[in-house]
Amino acid sequence: MEEHLPDAWDPALPAEDNLVKSYVWGYADLMEAIASAMGWPVVRGERFVAVDGSSPFAFHNCVVPLRPFDSEEAGDLLSEIEDFYAARPGGPYLLWCGFPTPRLFDRGWQLMGHPPLMFRPAAGDPPPAPAGLEIVPVATPEQLEVFGTTLVEAFPVPELAGLPYAGLGPALLDVPGWRMWVGTIDGHAVATSAVHLFRGINGVEWISTRPEARGRGVGAAITWAATLADPAHPAMLISSDLGQSVYEKMGYLRLTRFTLWFRTR
Repeated sequence: MEEHLPDAWDPALPAEDNLVKSYVWGYADLMEAIASAMGWPVVRGERFVAVDGSSPFAFHNCVVPLRPFDSEEAGDLLSEIEDFYAARPGGPYLLWCGFPTPRLFDRGWQLMGHPPLMFRPAAGDPPPAPAGLEIVPVATPEQLEVFGTTLVEAFPVPELAGLPYAGLGPALLDVPGWRMWVGTIDGHAVATSAVHLFRGINGVEWISTRPEARGRGVGAAITWAATLADPAHPAMLISSDLGQSVYEKMGYLRLTRFTLWFRTR
């Protein structure tokens, strides 16, 4: 009998088997938790988690495959995904893959990019924050509204401009393991960060800094709040290519690159 040699994505192995798998499954859990809090349609199976906020912003209509798929599997997998989103109107939807994928252009998908996944071990203390910067935890709907407006304008996310709570809602405050911060200077909100605490990891999300506050250490300071949300545990995040240098100075290391596709309805 041929011996079974599991790989990194073997379903018999736990999510904690390796960092990349743990992050992918943690992000899938986060999408499912946000969708449940918002009342969005969500489906979870053995192959993927998909949520649909019917949003103009693709990241609110997100599919997270739970393991790699090859060209032979892609047709059936994508048909199931496309049928899920075809049931409702809305903006484009996103395929968020922690591994290389087959080419999907002939199915109407467009390649968004290959952002790096970065990891920082649990160690050390943050440097002093820039003078005048106050980092405030988000705990009320009013603070969440400020958070959402700042994120939309600073990132920027023009698709969500004018939508209350960045297209989400106060129920986001009650998502398990989810925390947010706003950075203010002279009472003016200039930066955001968030974290999803999962499987012993600080999953850093939603980093943004207004243009007038950049180059002053504000972005790093607000990222430190999320990175050390639970200082006993390491942190992980998805970076842009431009943002890598900021995170590397904080001690983050590049692990791999994700593959992101999107498709219009």
